[in-house]
This record gives sequence, C-alpha cells and structure tokens, in this order.
Amino acid sequence: MQEEGVSYTYPAERRELEALVKDIFERNRKENGGMFESEDEVLNLFGQAVMGGPMLDLARVVENTYGKGSFRRLGEATKKRQ
Repeated sequence: MQEEGVSYTYPAERRELEALVKDIFERNRKENGGMFESEDEVLNLFGQAVMGGPMLDLARVVENTYGKGSFRRLGEATKKRQ
C-alpha cells in the first residue's frame, strides 16, 4: 500500500488498517465464496465510509467477518485513540 520512499502520517494506524484489510480480504475472498477480489476492494469500503459514504456496507462486512458487535468494538477502539 505504501510506495517506497514515501512517508505517511499515522504509521501505526496505517499498519493496523493494512492488517485489518488483509485479514478481512483473506476471510472473504471471492474464490472461497466471499465477496472480494482484492484488498483494494476492502480498503475502498473503509475509504467510502470515512468520506461520508455508506457506513452500513462496511459495518455488515465487519460484523459478518468477526461476529455481532465487532463493528462497535472497532469504533470504540478507534475512538479511544483520538
């Protein structure tokens, strides 16, 4: 996700997001009966939600991947760092 030689802010948060995106993708690969063909599709869901898009789509994916209440827990963990 990061280009060589490019420095981004919030490196720890970016690493966590990359790990989460990768895990969601691995658990929901289209070839295994899931809905994603690439990690970029998962990342786009997060991007759309952050930019005021459909948060419900992201919430459904997180809940279906990690279980009921997981989207709320993710939000609470993120909120504590602000």
